Amino acid sequence: MAIKKPACFYGGQLKELQSTDTLVGLDPYGFYKADASAPVFTKTAANALNIKAGTSVTVAGVTISWAADTAVIIPSAVIGVSYSIFVCTDGTCRSDGSATAPTGYTTANSRRIGGYHYGRIRNSLTVTDVAIEIVPRSIWDLTYRPNIPWPSAMVDVYGNGKLWADIYLVSVNQAIIFSAGNGSPITAGSCFTYYNGTPLTGTEGLN
Repeated sequence: MAIKKPACFYGGQLKELQSTDTLVGLDPYGFYKADASAPVFTKTAANALNIKAGTSVTVAGVTISWAADTAVIIPSAVIGVSYSIFVCTDGTCRSDGSATAPTGYTTANSRRIGGYHYGRIRNSLTVTDVAIEIVPRSIWDLTYRPNIPWPSAMVDVYGNGKLWADIYLVSVNQAIIFSAGNGSPITAGSCFTYYNGTPLTGTEGLN
């Protein structure tokens, strides 16, 4: 891992470019990865990830790059939690249960570039053959993700980034209130997918 001050202006962000650089995976926001067709992170163990070699991220005017696959600093995991992955100005890449900034950092010295969900995965067709670990297809980054602000508890169905689906059934997050009975416009309340939530039953008037 190396930290260097940006030297070139690209797409609205400063970034030091090399003669061997290509535009593959390079977006206008100072985020570069060598392979645009896959997440920038690889799972290496039940609760372990690497950020891939050839990645660079601009955070608060500083470009941080990795010449080799490097371990993401990951806390003890809790089942059912969606974690965010941040790059910090001190050169570290770390995950946290916060979607804003990792513990000990702020939005001024960290940048969220991805995330994943920690939950149950099926190892085979055997009903009991289940493990609790990082869900591989829940891993996302700034350019490999569903088109929503916060892809919490979602998975890449086909492994090509084209179709994402919720892991859990939709549950009521806040009580649903209709303006004039079931099926009328909603005036308050919301739905969400989360671990251990109570799925919608149809009695909420939403179906």
